[in-house]
Amino acid sequence: MENSLYRNRNHIVFVISFDESNIKFLESFIKEIKKIRNIYIESLYEEDIKCKLIYASQHYLSTIDKDKVLMYNKRKRAYSEDETLLVNGILCKN
Repeated sequence: MENSLYRNRNHIVFVISFDESNIKFLESFIKEIKKIRNIYIESLYEEDIKCKLIYASQHYLSTIDKDKVLMYNKRKRAYSEDETLLVNGILCKN
């Protein structure tokens, strides 16, 4: 692809666990990550007995099954107070 605008993208995945009793620390962590150029949060989930997807970027949604996307779109209308705090931290522009 000579003279093409194609750009190779590299993805590195980090999985970071937080104690749910310290939600303010997680909110601060999200804000710090968002300050770093070219770093994107693709998903945020709670893993208890069953994984509960809290946030998913458009890119992430394009990589998962359509039925999971539909479930996510229905689910995001019913965020808890803590989930709303975290999602707003991801979506806010710095």
